[in-house]
Amino acid sequence: MDTIKIISSYLKEEFELDAEDVQEMLEEFVLNLEEIYDSCISLIKEKDFLELKKQGHSLKGGARNLGAKELGEIGFQIEEFSKDENAEEIEKLLESIKERIAILK
Repeated sequence: MDTIKIISSYLKEEFELDAEDVQEMLEEFVLNLEEIYDSCISLIKEKDFLELKKQGHSLKGGARNLGAKELGEIGFQIEEFSKDENAEEIEKLLESIKERIAILK
């Protein structure tokens, strides 16, 4: 099942939202995801691992709140790799986020 279907089903079932409200939340989520991605790209260049950890935490929470467990796990991994200042692994995760944004759009 793809991310859009997972999020849509979760929102409909968990919050009893209609299709219009689900679409609105999906659009807002994608915008937020793009902001987090853009921020992380800048932060990785600056090697600001403390702020990267915070962005990972934001992603984790936002994604899990919508039932997007895979994206939530990516956020968790960004948090963990930020603690170790592992830029290489974070960059791989950011590429994965970029791919998911393209799918969600």
